[in-house]
Amino acid sequence: MAYGAGRSRLYAAYGKEEAKERKQYEKDIAAAERARRIQSERKGLLGMLGTVVGGALLGPVGMVAGQALGKFAGDRGTIDGEQAEDYKVSTETGQFGRSQVSDLKAINRELTRADKADIWRDVVDLGTTAMTAWTMGGGSFKDPGNFSLTKFGGKDAVEAGGYGKGVFGKAGGGYGLGGDTLWGQLGSKTAASSTASYVKPDILEADISGVLDQSRGRLQLSEFKPPEFKPRRQTGIETMGEWRELFG
Repeated sequence: MAYGAGRSRLYAAYGKEEAKERKQYEKDIAAAERARRIQSERKGLLGMLGTVVGGALLGPVGMVAGQALGKFAGDRGTIDGEQAEDYKVSTETGQFGRSQVSDLKAINRELTRADKADIWRDVVDLGTTAMTAWTMGGGSFKDPGNFSLTKFGGKDAVEAGGYGKGVFGKAGGGYGLGGDTLWGQLGSKTAASSTASYVKPDILEADISGVLDQSRGRLQLSEFKPPEFKPRRQTGIETMGEWRELFG
């Protein structure tokens, strides 16, 4: 009886310890996934915001710098007071779970690899933004000297258009929304193109003097002759040939 009772207590202690460790593992892995998801969303949002604001104020170079600062701020931010990389699975086990320590450490190594892969994704995003900024700054392999760090469209476009750095920079310095900024010039071009899409010069300049009779104020269609109306008999069948065609 004593042996059976001791074995029952052993099984009960093992079951309680296993349940406690499983609950702790599920809590830790859920917290690690949540922290990394929040960090990724935060870096994406701040990186995009930095790209837009930096480009609007500083031009192509501002796009890259803004995204880098946004991602750095998102990465350095904490989740419930801790860095996302600090969320790991606890490797502390009871007296019955010592064999699981190596498995828990392997899970933590996978989380570390995922954090390093996320860093490389940030590097790729910055490279993509840099290539976009190079193109928007007028850079090309045919004429790399046309690239401008602070002005969209390149040096040639700036000389022709007369605007400052970024989107709101004035040609003479400072910021604004007038015609000496890229914002103002894009607005005027958009308004002009919208007007042209509704009013076409070729329609306005077309000669309609031969169609419109100004004295009478009505259309003159001299070449149009209505067909002569020929009434048919009410029966609808005029010849014996038609009757045969119908009834064979």
